[in-house]
Amino acid sequence: MKEEKMYVPSGLKTVDGKDIMCYTGAFYLKNKEKIDKMLKKCEEILREEERKSKKFKGKNENIIREETEKYYINQKHDKIFKEMLSDKKSTVDFINSFLHLNLVEDDIEKYEKEFRTSEFSNVEADVVYKIKNKNVFILIEHQSSVDYKMSYRIMCYKYAIIESVIDKKRLKEKSYRIPMVIPVVLYTGKRKWKRLLINDIEEKVEGYAENWLEYTLIDVNKFSKEQLLADNLIITKAMLIEKSKNKEELYRNIEEVINIQKEKKAFDNLQLEKLITYELSETEDKNIMHEFIEKIRDIEGSEEIMTNASRIINREIRKERKAGLEQGIQQGLRQGIALVAKKLKGKMEIKDISQITGLSEAEIENL
Repeated sequence: MKEEKMYVPSGLKTVDGKDIMCYTGAFYLKNKEKIDKMLKKCEEILREEERKSKKFKGKNENIIREETEKYYINQKHDKIFKEMLSDKKSTVDFINSFLHLNLVEDDIEKYEKEFRTSEFSNVEADVVYKIKNKNVFILIEHQSSVDYKMSYRIMCYKYAIIESVIDKKRLKEKSYRIPMVIPVVLYTGKRKWKRLLINDIEEKVEGYAENWLEYTLIDVNKFSKEQLLADNLIITKAMLIEKSKNKEELYRNIEEVINIQKEKKAFDNLQLEKLITYELSETEDKNIMHEFIEKIRDIEGSEEIMTNASRIINREIRKERKAGLEQGIQQGLRQGIALVAKKLKGKMEIKDISQITGLSEAEIENL
């Protein structure tokens, strides 16, 4: 099938005017059987990988212990990035910078509908955003370790999202467009990222398989410190901190990020404070963490770049933390944010409080 019949504009353009294309309903319908076979093969590969992993770990208790430790470390790191990517402003800045788009906060909305495939009852991607009034979704996966099977995982994610959205009754319409899912993998691990060659899927659709199994990789190891400090993104500052090879470098990088914030005041100090708290939550030297937090709070002019609600939060959290420091700054942070969120209920929309505090709407409702 010719390319012009396979693709149609999605309605979204890059900053240089290039159309983001999506597939036609007719193409999707015609090749549905082959697409399903591709998906099934991807699922089989992932199932087999999972089975081998369990069998291998079961032979060695040390491996289980080591992998468990890695799991909790990765979980902590994943939580940091997932929280930042749940903030619309941070995400829009991130998307615009790395995907060369020109979106504003109101252009995107979190896509939280449950999606699934035939083999996996519930497919969980880290973060999915829908571009409003466009036929485009942006899928963002954070990885703190190498996943050799990411291409297969991406195929499952994309298929599941599309199947959750499409109107199957309209597939035969010439003008009907299949949603475009743009997958992004943000990798912050130390080892070299490797893409697995796709050579074990026999059922391929020309011009289709390669696109569906591909993703945009943002590898922290490809960026210098200077590059990560140069922009105004909180996420790239988190990438720099994650890039630290040892404790000394970690402290130096945190110091530089704080100094950059003093100079540029590019993002909310509360975001930076939460980031540093996460990163140093398990450090034995609590004094250094407290020193960094106080340096952030002492940044002159920080209140000028915050919303009224953010100023209230910072003020209330400061009070709470004076007592909370003795119990642990992270506990004080949670208590302070919860207290302020409770005070804001009835004065602001729940979704706005959620966006500012990082708490889920359900958590705020239950306060």
